[in-house]
Amino acid sequence: MALVALALSGCAGTPGTWFTPSRPTISVTATASCPAVLGSARDVPDRSGGSGKLLPDSRQPTAALVCSYKNRDLASQTQLGAEGSRELASVINKIDLAKPKGNFNCPALFDEVTIMAFQFGHADDVDLWWNASGCQTLDNGRLGAFEGANPSFYEAFQNTYARLVPAATR
Repeated sequence: MALVALALSGCAGTPGTWFTPSRPTISVTATASCPAVLGSARDVPDRSGGSGKLLPDSRQPTAALVCSYKNRDLASQTQLGAEGSRELASVINKIDLAKPKGNFNCPALFDEVTIMAFQFGHADDVDLWWNASGCQTLDNGRLGAFEGANPSFYEAFQNTYARLVPAATR
């Protein structure tokens, strides 16, 4: 997938600036249903409000919708209430966004993508795009995190996600 190559070839600098978003994008609303197919979408639009985090850290989410896709088709959807969405958002905002360092041997790349839409009261929802196989990345359409050598991603985030999103829906 092109996103992995682009994510690893970015420029050095401020955490998160190494990431290059993909186009076209798709938007998801936390209180609606997940789109049945991703179509040609490769990322989500940046609606983060310009903070240095994946999600706005000045507001608490009130809900979240988790849409998981396999081969571009919807495989499952999970609605999280305020408590679950806040817990997941808190862990996501602690993920290290620094540029990856070193060489990585990634597992097989399957077409597995998860979109998480977080609702923030009267503000726009913020979507995250998670390439959930191969060299995994998580981004908000502007900033990205890379799984390799990043325990805040492969331990904290993925363990919290696995606990909050039932295995039957993943």
